[in-house]
Amino acid sequence: MKKHTYTFGSIIILIIVIFAFIILTPTGFLSGGKNDGRLPEFGSYNGKSIRYEQESVMAKEVSYNAQMLQSRGVELNDQSYYYIFNGAFQQAVLATAYQDEVENSGYTVPVSAVNRIMMNSFMENGVYSPKLYKQADENDKRDLRNSIEEVLTTTRFIDDVFGSNTDLFGTTALYGVKESDAELDFLASFNEEKRGFNMAAFAFDSYPEEMKLAYGKANPSKFVKYDLSAITLEDKSTAKTVANRLANSEISFEDAVTEYGQRVYVNSEGNLLYKFQYQIENILTNKDDITKLSALGMGDVSDIIQTGTGFTLFMANTTAKEADFTDSDTIKQVSTYISTFEQEMTETYFTERAKAFKAAAANNFDAACKEFGVESKTISPFPLNYGNTSVASKFESSESALYGADTNETFLKTAFSLNMNEVSEPIVMNNNVVVLQYTTKADSAESEPHVDDVDKYAISSYFLNNKKLKNNFDQAFSKL
Repeated sequence: MKKHTYTFGSIIILIIVIFAFIILTPTGFLSGGKNDGRLPEFGSYNGKSIRYEQESVMAKEVSYNAQMLQSRGVELNDQSYYYIFNGAFQQAVLATAYQDEVENSGYTVPVSAVNRIMMNSFMENGVYSPKLYKQADENDKRDLRNSIEEVLTTTRFIDDVFGSNTDLFGTTALYGVKESDAELDFLASFNEEKRGFNMAAFAFDSYPEEMKLAYGKANPSKFVKYDLSAITLEDKSTAKTVANRLANSEISFEDAVTEYGQRVYVNSEGNLLYKFQYQIENILTNKDDITKLSALGMGDVSDIIQTGTGFTLFMANTTAKEADFTDSDTIKQVSTYISTFEQEMTETYFTERAKAFKAAAANNFDAACKEFGVESKTISPFPLNYGNTSVASKFESSESALYGADTNETFLKTAFSLNMNEVSEPIVMNNNVVVLQYTTKADSAESEPHVDDVDKYAISSYFLNNKKLKNNFDQAFSKL
């Protein structure tokens, strides 16, 4: 049987607090700036309140976390305060949960164990000094004793669940859940084979300009250009009132924008933010209403048209202009439209191109990359480790095409089904079509799997998502 030793950050933090004999009292913002009553409860675990107040675990954790960030030069602002308090709350939840578990077992911290640890705070020349103990403030000694009891209660839980320090008991931890050799060997086998690859990626954003232009010319109505102002009202009756006032010249369109308009779809002057027909169609409840806008002459006001957020009156600042495919702005909009609404067309194009690349790369991968105008990339060897679990080495890459590859089943199945030097079928990933060539097999050196990280995460997740936990963090933090 094998066992691992575990050390939790919360235990280290509390022990630092104890042996430094520093119980920091938060001030200013960190105390909420209130002295006229208790701050609201941040939560509770099994009915035990978790509060931010003097001498509480949460207060100690807040002080420690704040000092750690400041020591790293981090500015304390609203965002960092949220991080500080949220981390402290989670540590307080775990400490409370551990204490609850230990109390339910019937265990109580021996006075002798507390005394042994307290002695370390009253040493003189390496020897315990009764004089220093007598001179110490009684309240400080009481706080120190309480903190030591908290730590010993928490470490009792850690020792029982995860095992005592093997330095004291040989190579096997005295307590804690044990893993069988077969289980650890199975987990270690995840690292036995690592594979490395060549990769070529055909990025969707490299879709040829001439093909974008051809698409635009085949669909010119989508890129008709408008210059419109707009007033959007919540209800149709108000829209009719505005339409009548405009028709009777009782108010100008510009003044109506100021008096009635909501700031939706428009800038501060009431000018419609969308210029191209495909964009404007997307805000219309009935896309056929675009014909009413295309028929407007300069200065004309439309009928009431229902849009996604209400009822809108449009005024043409100029007449609609037919698509101009010599205009750079129009070309840019064609590109945007294709990448947003016609991705399947782009995917099909690059998939076919990648299939042709695969045939050429079977003879020489690098030569095929030059022929097809793509860069040959190297993927360092990695094991089959879905989700990058901590029991094995992780897949890591800075290539945008490979973002999320560790959870992409098609990518992993393809990569680990190839024979040596075989070139893969195209794989669609992150607006890219990727082709792989299996080039390297690396046997990992035997090492212990990182089951401690998994277990630490599991126990934290268990308590932080336990039905015994009542989490009022966001509400309480907003009161500060």
